[in-house]
Amino acid sequence: MKKYSIVPIIAIMMVSACKLDFGDPGQDKRVGDFGMLRFNGGGGCNDSTSLALGSTARLELEPAHEQPLPADLVPRSSAPQVIGAAQGSTETEVILTAHQVGITELEILAGGGLYDRLSFTAEPAVSADYAASESAYVGGGIIVEINELYGACGEDCPLIGGDFIQWSSKPESAFTVEIYDDRVALLVANQVGSARIIGREPTAGKVLVDHTVDVFPPDVSSELKSKFTVMLPDETLLDPSDMPASLPVGSLMWLELEAVNSDQRKISLAGRDVIWTVVGPAGVVEPWSETADAQPLQGPIYLARAPGQVSLVAHVPMLDELVSFEITVTE
Repeated sequence: MKKYSIVPIIAIMMVSACKLDFGDPGQDKRVGDFGMLRFNGGGGCNDSTSLALGSTARLELEPAHEQPLPADLVPRSSAPQVIGAAQGSTETEVILTAHQVGITELEILAGGGLYDRLSFTAEPAVSADYAASESAYVGGGIIVEINELYGACGEDCPLIGGDFIQWSSKPESAFTVEIYDDRVALLVANQVGSARIIGREPTAGKVLVDHTVDVFPPDVSSELKSKFTVMLPDETLLDPSDMPASLPVGSLMWLELEAVNSDQRKISLAGRDVIWTVVGPAGVVEPWSETADAQPLQGPIYLARAPGQVSLVAHVPMLDELVSFEITVTE
């Protein structure tokens, strides 16, 4: 199980973190039959065209070559009882929903005619690769990220899609699901002790996630440490680390925080458990507009907007602690 992954909600960071080598464009499984479109996204770091049964996959249509896309793209499923297709929030977003095992042709219409198409299948998920915290404070959040889903033939059968796992815990009262979106779940720890988070596939009840978390009372003597992910303007993604002393204008900063207890146990803090503020000249660092209305569950993303020096201050109410990180933005 991976200990860290880039969460799928941050699409621009995913582009840098997950680059697939398709070799000959003619071998790209996500290019349509007519070679006009590439059907991107859906969840996971793979080029699969198979959806997990019961899941929803959000695809982004992009030109397979350099030609501009028509302005009137409309999706249609040849077998909507198997996999339904609907237009998303933009003309280039397609939302697929897998209702039953089978296959469908996802057809993209333009100008009333067929512009491109691609076959998609649906099958039950059998296993998953996931990441989750091993420790938490009572009352705090635990984030479970589904990195990959697999069908019956294991890693040779990656699946796309999300929003279908049924969550529970043992003991039953140990955790409450607060948010479940796509492939990321946020659960809140209700009681001190060791407990398990269970995630099941809904049609056959196969266990995809079985993760033990040790829950502790808040330790007010703990030390707060940063875990920041930075993407530079050229889309170079730096490894998660402490906040660098400086970074150039145009960089993105994904802010996460963890507590180190007096016994040196590390406890990741969910975004809901930390209040971030910027202290210093206005306009140097601002919340990134792409996620300002829906921050990643792990923590907020800020944009280095103008040269200057500011402090990023984190307040953790459950620990009654504050910590400040100095950052200089350069030209």
